Amino acid sequence: MGPLVHPQLAELLDLSVQSRSEAAYRAATAEWLDRAVGFDSLYLGPALPETSKDPFVVRVDEAAMSRCEAQADLHWNDRIRLNRGVARRGGVAVDVDVLPPRERDRMFFYREVVAGLGIRVFAAGILEAPGRPPQCIYLGRTSRGAQFKGGEMAMLRAAVPILAMGHALHDRAAVASAASAPDKPHPPPAVRLTAREDQILIYLSKGLRNAEIASALGTSPATVKNQVSAILAKLDVSNRTELAGRVAEGEVRLERPTG
Repeated sequence: MGPLVHPQLAELLDLSVQSRSEAAYRAATAEWLDRAVGFDSLYLGPALPETSKDPFVVRVDEAAMSRCEAQADLHWNDRIRLNRGVARRGGVAVDVDVLPPRERDRMFFYREVVAGLGIRVFAAGILEAPGRPPQCIYLGRTSRGAQFKGGEMAMLRAAVPILAMGHALHDRAAVASAASAPDKPHPPPAVRLTAREDQILIYLSKGLRNAEIASALGTSPATVKNQVSAILAKLDVSNRTELAGRVAEGEVRLERPTG
């Protein structure tokens, strides 16, 4: 008799209770989605314009994200239409299955945002939980012909309700924590990194892999691997997921060297 729950889904369920905050949960589940489904860029944010929650992105250029936010009023109608189409398909779908390609390519959201990021196809999911505004998650792929396969979509379809539950739990925990937090919390201790380690940490916080960081810095993946190990040791964390969570939570206060 096989396991009742797929091992990867069991791992995702564990993240709901193992992550110390929503920021850590976002970072950990993004890493899980990259392994279980695969993406070149990720967006997690509100599914409706009246929701004020800030989006979470992975491997999205900061300048492109700023342009997207500046043009939000122009592309919200397109996104609402897309999200409603995804909801009608059970909450998970590939964009081309929701909108015909010609119609899709005429939309402002696709011309100015999706195409601007080099994304050729993306899978979308709607995260809904009782008492919580819906969120949408987009997993983009930039390579020509990089379609989402049946098994990948099946994994995403199974993951979406787990993600919705996990984010709802951490939302409620954050509200409870904020209500009981002291008025003036002490700042986290500074961690002194070299200038290059500081650069690498910024790239790590954006979800870049060693090879991508090496290409950006003009060095080798092996060198980056050693520098990442040094960063983990200095910050006393065991892996990238924990590192991303601590940075996102503000537990690590970076201080760039002056010398």
